[in-house]
Amino acid sequence: MQPTLRDPNPPLTRSVEDYLKAIYHLSSQGGFAATSDIAAMLEVAPPSVSGMVKRLSETGLTSTCHTAACSSPRRGGARPSG
Repeated sequence: MQPTLRDPNPPLTRSVEDYLKAIYHLSSQGGFAATSDIAAMLEVAPPSVSGMVKRLSETGLTSTCHTAACSSPRRGGARPSG
């Protein structure tokens, strides 16, 4: 049985854009964005951040994601504006 892979070019919903902007902003200040910092910035629960971070990692919109931290969007990938 083949594992299910996510669409490599998922639609960039407003929610996805918000997460990417938060990750970009936080990682540009300290090299990574902690789940708790993303949650505080977006005013969402940490488990919600964990789920989205996993999704972003699976689709390749972030270069690396660990249990509690994410790096900014990969080079050549989608970059948040503003």
